[in-house]
Amino acid sequence: TIYDKAVSWTTESDGSSGGEGGLPWVGEAPTLVIGVGMVHGMGYSSKSVVTAYFCLDSGCMRLSNSCFVQRKSDIISEGVMKDIIKVSIEHYIIENNHGP
Repeated sequence: TIYDKAVSWTTESDGSSGGEGGLPWVGEAPTLVIGVGMVHGMGYSSKSVVTAYFCLDSGCMRLSNSCFVQRKSDIISEGVMKDIIKVSIEHYIIENNHGP
């Protein structure tokens, strides 16, 4: 059996919730944490799909996501990256009543 080698972490520095270590600094100030992924269409498809997930709280437990389509590329286009940041900040403000 092959297992994913990714390591999970939590915002609890003592690791009591099963994560490794933690990110104690996340809750010290309004912080926007964004994860981005990309998939490409198969064969002759000319599209790439870029998804972004972002934490809405200091514990990184409430998440929101957005999805964008761009021309097939291994690099996120400038326009899509700007949209990811814009939407992420908008969702963060809606959830927290202040900016990151």
